[in-house]
Amino acid sequence: MSEDEGSIPSRRQLLKGLGTGAAAALLAGCGQRPRPTETPAPTPERTPGPTPTWPPPEAADYGTVVDVVEAGADPDGGSPINPVLDEHGGNDTLLLFPSGEYLVDDFWELREFEHFGIIGDGAVVRPPDGYSGYLFGFGLNDRAVDLHFEGITFDITAPDTGVRPLHASIEDGLYVNDVSVRGLHDTDQDSFRFDVTSPDGEGLVENLRMPDGGVPQYLITACYVGDISVGKLTFRDCHIAGFPDNGIYASQAKGPVHVIGGLFENNNISNVRVSSDAVVRGVTVRSTEAIDGFNNVRGIRLRSGRNILVEDCDVEFSDVLRSGG
Repeated sequence: MSEDEGSIPSRRQLLKGLGTGAAAALLAGCGQRPRPTETPAPTPERTPGPTPTWPPPEAADYGTVVDVVEAGADPDGGSPINPVLDEHGGNDTLLLFPSGEYLVDDFWELREFEHFGIIGDGAVVRPPDGYSGYLFGFGLNDRAVDLHFEGITFDITAPDTGVRPLHASIEDGLYVNDVSVRGLHDTDQDSFRFDVTSPDGEGLVENLRMPDGGVPQYLITACYVGDISVGKLTFRDCHIAGFPDNGIYASQAKGPVHVIGGLFENNNISNVRVSSDAVVRGVTVRSTEAIDGFNNVRGIRLRSGRNILVEDCDVEFSDVLRSGG
């Protein structure tokens, strides 16, 4: 096995090492989960870090730094901020989101760039009530290098609201940290997607929190990695719970996908699903709730391939409607 935890990059390693240069699933039955009144089980315990500073130290790494409120964005959620994003998104640019609520009323995408970031400080982004599309898209089918996305909570608590908060297909230097989704996903729209599109590229997604899940009648995937992902992608210390079509669904990826630490609960089809090459280490999987319509709950699924290592993981099934194993 050529990959181990020692080779998984930290955020600083990623930033300093940069160059410039749904699939088959089984689901039967339907139903409606009640909308959560509060966020369920907490994320796994992590060693507290230093108190965040504002503006963050990463601002020194960018040629252009824009406080979106100073640039005209409404921090009270009254008017959409898409025009501010259109005006200021670009190369070697960091957008800072101070504490507040920001309305993104349509899909905003930045397809081709080098060195772009969004960092929030207690910032909440919400779509219009009843929206079921994409919110942020980066790279997609064009050349994008070095994305830093951090400190944003997506609010989908309104009824009939469920979005793809972030779709990032990045050649190298994909970094996502401290991102949360608040609210039950109750529309026919998958959630996050991440791809590392260069064989030499690397990406890290850490502290992604999706505790409220989705309704059983839609095949909603919490976090998908597609077949265009050919570089190395690591998920670290994430919390994903209650999704009807996989928690982390990475068996289509062509490049290595590692899942290190984290808590995955009550996800249908599989909680963590990988192919080759992969390391799944220190992960906790729990099935504690027999959800109507979740008819094939499984723990860690090794879909196919070779060079797959699973170690030091805890899998607990205390209550489940049905499981294929």
